[in-house]
Amino acid sequence: MRKLPALLSLALLAGPAAAVQTPPPAQAAPRPAAPAAQTESPLQKPLDEAIQLVQAGKRDAALQKLQAIEKDPNVTPLVLSLIGALYVEIGRPQEGLRVLKPLADADDAQPAVLYNAGRAALRAGKVDEGRVYLTRSVLKQPDSPAARELGLLTAQEGRVVEAY
Repeated sequence: MRKLPALLSLALLAGPAAAVQTPPPAQAAPRPAAPAAQTESPLQKPLDEAIQLVQAGKRDAALQKLQAIEKDPNVTPLVLSLIGALYVEIGRPQEGLRVLKPLADADDAQPAVLYNAGRAALRAGKVDEGRVYLTRSVLKQPDSPAARELGLLTAQEGRVVEAY
């Protein structure tokens, strides 16, 4: 199993707020006291633990952790997206698709959500649904990893020239 980036969940939770920074003041005036650190999501620690369990191959423990996070009232669409991808990683594509499908069916679905929904659908045996999600991901982001998955799928069907 390939390793998942440990900071993925942090990046998902931080979102656009982490990208907004103000430049330091130009003059050497005394700086005010540092503001309090940005509050961490209450789901960050359980998500980190779930990722570590997935990386360690502890599927049953990861499944229990993911199910608990999914039921948390603080869960957001970004967190659900990560949970869906992690379900796929632990060999539970049906659960992954159940979580990702509502996010992926939205017109404004993100390419990463579409890619993960496509992976989940393919692994759950829903090839046509997987192809639709992967195609939508590629249309939104041509350099998405979905392009490779879609090419492999097309080649497996014997349409090698079209796969490129």
